[in-house]
Amino acid sequence: MFREKVLANIRQHNLLKSGQRVVVAVSGGIDSIALANIFCELRQQLDIHIHIASLNHGIRGEEAKDDLSFVARIARGWRLPYTVGHIDVPQMAEQAHIGLEEAGRLARYRFLARVAKATNADCVAAGHHALDQAETILMRIMRGSGLAGLRGMQFSAPMPGHPDVKLIRPLLNISRADLEQYLAEQGLPFRHDQSNDDIAILRNFIRHQLLLPSLDRQPNLLASFARLAESASIDDAYLATRFERHVLPQVTVRDDSWRIDKACFDSLHTAMKRRFLRAAFERLAGGAAVLDHDRTLEAIAFCQERGVGSRRDLGAGIQLRIGYTTVSLERAGAEAADEGYSLIPRDTKTRLTAPTCLSVGDNHIELRMGRHLSRDGVTFALPADVKLLLRTRRAGDRFRPKGMNGQSRKLKDWMIDRKVPRELRERMPLLCADGDIVAICCRAAWRLADLSNIDRGGDDVVTVILR
Repeated sequence: MFREKVLANIRQHNLLKSGQRVVVAVSGGIDSIALANIFCELRQQLDIHIHIASLNHGIRGEEAKDDLSFVARIARGWRLPYTVGHIDVPQMAEQAHIGLEEAGRLARYRFLARVAKATNADCVAAGHHALDQAETILMRIMRGSGLAGLRGMQFSAPMPGHPDVKLIRPLLNISRADLEQYLAEQGLPFRHDQSNDDIAILRNFIRHQLLLPSLDRQPNLLASFARLAESASIDDAYLATRFERHVLPQVTVRDDSWRIDKACFDSLHTAMKRRFLRAAFERLAGGAAVLDHDRTLEAIAFCQERGVGSRRDLGAGIQLRIGYTTVSLERAGAEAADEGYSLIPRDTKTRLTAPTCLSVGDNHIELRMGRHLSRDGVTFALPADVKLLLRTRRAGDRFRPKGMNGQSRKLKDWMIDRKVPRELRERMPLLCADGDIVAICCRAAWRLADLSNIDRGGDDVVTVILR
């Protein structure tokens, strides 16, 4: 019966393919030993190649070392290749300022992904079962979860933080009682992790104080949680498809930032706003953290209430920023997106002499000696002995825009009027002649200054062509 259930799950959810290499995560407990053994039984039928992986979290001292030795003996007895590892999870938790359980989860995923890549495996199999699923859903409800949390764990999903590795759970709808019966029938030994009895840990409290007592009164409770997970998964998948088709194409995705047009964000249904914020946060955090329900609502309110230039720390080194036309989630230290501007590095100071042609993003500066005409771009002449400089903004810069009768304005005020984002102002190209700003590259066009105060009457000139 157990064998048939596992086979049905593998086929129904398309978990494995013929010839596939799979890493089986084995701790030595009931669930992982049952998973490894049933895979051994089925490996010829499924035509799969198995590699055992086991990790010591550096928490339980000699007991954990004995677990690792036990798994190694089991793997050798089955004539399976295996990899064992050790990570100091308490130290990892302290350095990352996260809880021990979260650090352990991240450590396991990193270790298993590393083993999968080293062995050319396409997926990792974990022994999570129906009781684990119920625990996960109930824990998320207690912590405050939305629809995504009610999905619980999936039979197949990208490994958190390692999307190129598939994580499969062939036992997800099988009860622990069925696993115990299977191991008894097979006469297989297993290890018991005593830390799983510590009800000071929330997951253990949920199992021993809530779920197990409730199962005595409601034997179908695990099946009810399974139905809830399935229903939530279907609804969540529909919303995910809507997001991918209608919202994601509007998002500019970079390694260190996600950006969406502010008007587009404001027009989204709240469900899609939440998905944008959570998807961006999770991707930028590398799967190491999630944006919880309360912080998601606070972030949406922040976008509605705060003005241009406002920033909010979301945790995990990620901040939310409101620009003139965009809403962005960015990693700390991320370079500001160009938002359609042609930009140059901060503190640029480049002397220009004719003849020359210089690219400035998608725009260009060309200098020719003598008077010339150009069919495209903006053309003007300057005295041949003029000192031309391409630079970025300095404190106190002023600019004489056309149409102001030669009056100058603070460059900062001019940029504010044109809604140039603050973080881009120090990278906008300025063309200067003898110290005066004669042109500014703003978005896709050059904006000229009033040049009436510059003597350009002689024949000894340099022609400036701006495209």
